Amino acid sequence: MGAGTKDRRSSYFSKRYKPNRKRRSSNIDKKTFAIKTNLVYSAALTPNLAVEIPIKEHFSAEASTTYNAWDLEDNIKWKNLTLTAEFRYWPKKNMEGQFFGINANWAKYNIGGIKMPYFADAIYYRYDGWMSGVGLSYGYMFNLSRSWSFEANIGVGLSYTSYDKYLHPVCGAYWGSYKNILFMPTKIGLSLVYKMQNSSLKCNFSFCC
Repeated sequence: MGAGTKDRRSSYFSKRYKPNRKRRSSNIDKKTFAIKTNLVYSAALTPNLAVEIPIKEHFSAEASTTYNAWDLEDNIKWKNLTLTAEFRYWPKKNMEGQFFGINANWAKYNIGGIKMPYFADAIYYRYDGWMSGVGLSYGYMFNLSRSWSFEANIGVGLSYTSYDKYLHPVCGAYWGSYKNILFMPTKIGLSLVYKMQNSSLKCNFSFCC
């Protein structure tokens, strides 16, 4: 067998059985996440914050909270702590245009001496309790620039509440304990949104992955 034949066979087998050690690269696209403040709550003197992150191309998740811990003049109480989690579907793309959401929420409140929806006599009594519920929402995000957006949304659903009732204004007598199920707004928002992007990540995988 000639040297030329051996060289050709050697070349053939080396090409066929040579391990493929070339690394494969997988690019993870830039992911946008958003930090928000709800101007409706801010107008009601309630500090608030929300964060939204993308899950897939048309889905995202948002977590938000509000907290108000102070008494107002004349012993008016508007204390509250709320936590809300929402899963969103975006027909167009994440954080652009309209969206549909499903949310769950929890709240602790201490209110009195003020007119409140669903607590018609809160002007005369103090309500100390908690609330939990689920709801559906609809909203729209208007992109103002690459980093800034404005979001409007509203949600309705069912909420269960349990509270103790006291005569108002100061150190009022205990009036009773109550429970109720309410059909009510679960979200109302006019939010200023700031978007941030993670740097594009490049992950390398060896041939054995």
